[in-house]
Amino acid sequence: MSTDTPLHIDFDYQITHEFSDDLKLNIYRIIQEQLHNVRKHADAKNIKIDLAVKENCICITVEDNGKGFDVNIKKAGLGISNMMHRAEALIGSIAIQSSPGKGCKTEVMIPLELTGCTEASH
Repeated sequence: MSTDTPLHIDFDYQITHEFSDDLKLNIYRIIQEQLHNVRKHADAKNIKIDLAVKENCICITVEDNGKGFDVNIKKAGLGISNMMHRAEALIGSIAIQSSPGKGCKTEVMIPLELTGCTEASH
């Protein structure tokens, strides 16, 4: 694993809801795990993180321009397994799109109505 390669992270945050501390921690841990996986396995130079509300769900999308992998062959390692367990604990889902040489896109969807979060007042 090479950790001395410069990494550019583009973070887009489009949330107008209030989250519980527990939900904030879980979102943080999911993103942290994704960044760790990219750093450890992908040899990526760019990462785009998008946190938004879409289709009545909290959507956490992480895309990288790394080496990618065949999702049909690659077994879920501990990092992916941890993200799946966190998403499932929040009645959410995870989708991974990747292929060799094409980077990776991971999308975690967490239903809003089950999180207890509310629209922030301005």
